[in-house]
Amino acid sequence: MSNKPKYEELEQRVKELEQETFRHKQVEKALKQSEEKFKNLVETTSDWIWEIDSAGIFTYVSPKVYDLLGYLPEELVGKNVFDLMSPEEAVRVDIIYSKYVKNTEAFAGMININLHKNGQEVIIESSGTPFFTNGGKFEGYRGIDRDITERKHTEEALQKSEINLKEAQRISKIGFWNFDINNKKASWSDESFNIFGIDKTRYPDGRVSESVWLSKLENPTETKALSNSLAEKNNQYEFEYQTILINGKAKTMYSHCEVERDNNGNIVRIFGTDHDITERKQLEKQLIQAREQAEFANEAKSNFLSNISHELRTPMQGILGYSILAIEKIDRLKKDKLLDYLSEIKVSGQRLMLLINDILDLSKLESGKMEYKLTRVKMLEIVSIAINEFMVPAQKKEILININKSEFNKIVIIVFIRQSTNNFS
Repeated sequence: MSNKPKYEELEQRVKELEQETFRHKQVEKALKQSEEKFKNLVETTSDWIWEIDSAGIFTYVSPKVYDLLGYLPEELVGKNVFDLMSPEEAVRVDIIYSKYVKNTEAFAGMININLHKNGQEVIIESSGTPFFTNGGKFEGYRGIDRDITERKHTEEALQKSEINLKEAQRISKIGFWNFDINNKKASWSDESFNIFGIDKTRYPDGRVSESVWLSKLENPTETKALSNSLAEKNNQYEFEYQTILINGKAKTMYSHCEVERDNNGNIVRIFGTDHDITERKQLEKQLIQAREQAEFANEAKSNFLSNISHELRTPMQGILGYSILAIEKIDRLKKDKLLDYLSEIKVSGQRLMLLINDILDLSKLESGKMEYKLTRVKMLEIVSIAINEFMVPAQKKEILININKSEFNKIVIIVFIRQSTNNFS
């Protein structure tokens, strides 16, 4: 009877041990499952998980490192993190990393360039958390690395694209804007600020109120009314407007706009471009003036050719007329009369030579090398020459020409008188 309690106690103890053993197995099973899940997570994640000691030596490296850098985990365990970088990159990153180690702080988004096993550069984004012993001694970092090479290249390409876009806008003098109907503000590109002569530093977010834009217009009320009217009726529209003096010069702007509406057809925003076409407008004006000058020159040329043909015929008529008279009357002409005819032929020939010389001198006139010599002559002499040139055709038509010599005592400039008398014929 005395052994029975001891047996019961022993039996109870065995049951407790069995239960405790079962609980341990359950914990071990759960822990194993948890470790298995963690391992699967580590091995399947796209990021490389690592652990380094306080000296920066790898103590654990997940298999994902092979996909990122081409190394097996066992190849990196025992190596320093800086062994994966170029000497220059190692110095740069060490300066940053040492600050975190000194303060035993976590870090995130640390950009560093690692070298793939094949020598290719891989841009890595690293994040890590410090871990400590039970006594609080710093032991190292655990963290993850992510390959952001493609992302960085995309960002760089985008930055270059933005730079090229800004350069293209600057060269072409085209500014982009995006106007929000609700708050009456527009986001401006850099070139928009340049075009309107506004200091961008006054608007760090690049957003400008409508009143600022209107203050730069020559006719703000009319321009705004025109834009609003076009926007109400069209999803796309264009118009031109003038600015006030900006940096000492008024500008002509060409605006191309597009309208965005909600489901009810209400305008939500208007966006578009402003193109400084001042130089183009000036060039168009110059081209119009040049065309008008060319048309005037062509008309003057036509008039000149018309007039010069008349001027050439006049002395030729004198030459031919007196030559014909001399030939027809050669048998009965007295010597002094024949001499008069020959003298008239000579005068007409000399005048014809002067006209030919004048035509040849046109090249000098066009080049600005023409020299003018004004000569004073008696008007009677000019009129007499003109009358004599027409004497023969006048006699054939039985036209009598008389000269009142007392009315021709004025002294005039020969060039003008010649033209007036010739046109009289």
